[in-house]
Amino acid sequence: MPRRPWVLVFALAPTLCAPAACTFDPAALPEMAFALPDEQLWAAPVAVPAPGPGEGRIYVTNNFDDTFSVLDLDAAEAGAPVELGRLPVGLTPVEREGPHHTAADASGTYFYVGISNFVPSAGVGLPHGNHGTGTQPGYALKLRVDDNRLEESVRLDPNLGDIRLTPDERLLLVTHFDLGRVTAALAAGITSGPALDARIAIIDAATMAQPAMRSLCPAPHGIAITADSRTAITSCQDDRAAVIDLSDPSYPVRLVQLLDAPGTAASPICGPYAVTIDEQAARSTAWVSCYLDGRVIAVDVTGGAATAERDGRSIQLQGRALFGHALDGKLLIAHQETDGVSVFDTSGDTPAFSSTKVLVGEGCVLPHFARWSPGGSIFVVCEGNRRSPGTFLVLEPLAPHGVRGTLALGLYPDDMSITRRAP
Repeated sequence: MPRRPWVLVFALAPTLCAPAACTFDPAALPEMAFALPDEQLWAAPVAVPAPGPGEGRIYVTNNFDDTFSVLDLDAAEAGAPVELGRLPVGLTPVEREGPHHTAADASGTYFYVGISNFVPSAGVGLPHGNHGTGTQPGYALKLRVDDNRLEESVRLDPNLGDIRLTPDERLLLVTHFDLGRVTAALAAGITSGPALDARIAIIDAATMAQPAMRSLCPAPHGIAITADSRTAITSCQDDRAAVIDLSDPSYPVRLVQLLDAPGTAASPICGPYAVTIDEQAARSTAWVSCYLDGRVIAVDVTGGAATAERDGRSIQLQGRALFGHALDGKLLIAHQETDGVSVFDTSGDTPAFSSTKVLVGEGCVLPHFARWSPGGSIFVVCEGNRRSPGTFLVLEPLAPHGVRGTLALGLYPDDMSITRRAP
């Protein structure tokens, strides 16, 4: 982890004489301060034991306090989640940098954190702003599971969105939810074309060397990757999805229109935000979550339909659709405004509703990400009100509500990644 810098705070000495014959009294010089208030600096790192063989960890990024939480996977599976430690993360201790989303390798060696630099009312001047409107570069950080220390970092474009590792652990993919780029283009009278498009970073996970940067579409955010690591799908602000061929070194991109009558980058109708991959024997589907109107729209990853809406495979949620997870034909999607998690059976030709777990009053405000745990429970990360701690929930999938365990996290948690060492 980078060394904490000293900060000098000083003021001009008071004038003791007329300008024509001015002298300074050294005793009047203010004492220099070599520190900032504790609440403005990273806390001292907390020792977190490295997982032994067979042990697992859950990593959760806390946007608004520049930390990540480390949870014990086995305790969470048992319905009694435990925070082993909450550690500072970033490159500049005196600024809020907005750790945003995380990925981890399956072997329990490394985990990755995106630095978005978008935290409102933070930083020097106005670099951060709201999500998607920052002007400072983002970063992808590679950290060691053994001691939570920074191994490598790579500088990226502003407004980092999602960060995901390919299943073969070869590539780390990072989108840029760059709404500022869209706004600047529109201000210049440009309403379509490359000027609005942000890029995806395709990084060699082993070396973290300078990545390949591929232009995609306006404000891409969520990423899903097929199990064979050959194809990635991202959401696009202009009611489209981008399909990237990772098997080709030139990384060709195919854009899929999600709606018969789509909106624009300036005024989307569904507002694509998150993507969930759903792979079954018969087909591979990417479910694109719409933040604005609550639809979850299927994209045939291999079929290449010109308009996904015509395929007829879509879901309507009450509220805003966010991040989810699919396993064995069971699609799980977190949604806000109606704060809850809904489950759908996607094994047939059309998705069938299974259940909704309403989380209002269950210690969860604004669920952001829900996923199946390795043991068959449901793990949920809840943002909270962004002024007090968010929460981590463990749900029993078969009970109507079934909250088995709750744990307080940091400010505005937004994502989780899971890793387990081989026994």
